Amino acid sequence: MISCRKLTSSIAVSVLLTATVGCAHYSTETPPPGALKDGQVSYVDDGSCPPGQIKRVTGADAQMGTRRHAECVRR
Repeated sequence: MISCRKLTSSIAVSVLLTATVGCAHYSTETPPPGALKDGQVSYVDDGSCPPGQIKRVTGADAQMGTRRHAECVRR
């Protein structure tokens, strides 16, 4: 029998993981211009960043005057 506390913790972890995984996209190729919405994030493992890092690409909206941004971040 599972205790109520363990069940609640298990559900909370599942929800957290689902929310986290749903927010980012992982790929081996950089998305083409216009593929990401303003503020949407994609992580690209294309070998362009130093070991232990991955490229984070943030989408933009040209009509709003925001620019797409890419940077290497820790995994």
